[in-house]
Amino acid sequence: MKKLEFMRIPEFEDLDDTSKLQLGDKFLYGKNVIWQKQNKKDGDEICYYEVIAKSSIGIEYTPIFDILEDKEKKL
Repeated sequence: MKKLEFMRIPEFEDLDDTSKLQLGDKFLYGKNVIWQKQNKKDGDEICYYEVIAKSSIGIEYTPIFDILEDKEKKL
């Protein structure tokens, strides 16, 4: 994931606030996951969450593990 895209992912400390998320949205939840924005460098593994289902009672999400990229990949 591009560093700029990662830095723009919304952060949540409480899952009650996630009602505005839609299917496929990415987000950060919890202090350690949010903390990655400050400490991860190009090439480091990152973790974020993606919404896989949404209903009237809440969202369902899964962790996504990725590599932080600062520059475009060259072919």
